[in-house]
Amino acid sequence: MGVVRKALARGIAAGTLACAFATAGIALGVDGEQHTYTDTLETGGTVSMRLTDEGRPKVDLIKIEEISAVCSGGTGALDFRIYGRTPVLENRSFVVRSEDGTGGKALVRGRFSRTYKRVTGIVRVYGMFHFGQDGSASCDSEKQIFLAR
Repeated sequence: MGVVRKALARGIAAGTLACAFATAGIALGVDGEQHTYTDTLETGGTVSMRLTDEGRPKVDLIKIEEISAVCSGGTGALDFRIYGRTPVLENRSFVVRSEDGTGGKALVRGRFSRTYKRVTGIVRVYGMFHFGQDGSASCDSEKQIFLAR
């Protein structure tokens, strides 16, 4: 299959989230506002996410773009979007697992600083991805660390 091109996977982070929440929205200091965090990954690509504070902080609209991955038949870059809202736990952490309709999966795990000015964590995209006329391939980005501000 040669070099794998770019795949766009759309995941819905819905019922697979197992999170509890107890942090007050006041801790963010942005009552009713949104803040976006972005980081360039060491092996290529970016991860970005939005933190909303509507009384309780939640992570939503996670974008993983051009993440470097090894796929059967070559290497390439993958995109993955996760829609939905994930509660931030009392210890300022969150975990999102999502799967698209073709078998592609994403895992994003992170923890916010005490002041919510940055978030550190890992991102991984893996599984089967459909590449249009090029067919499908098994891909894995491995775990990549991020520090987003």
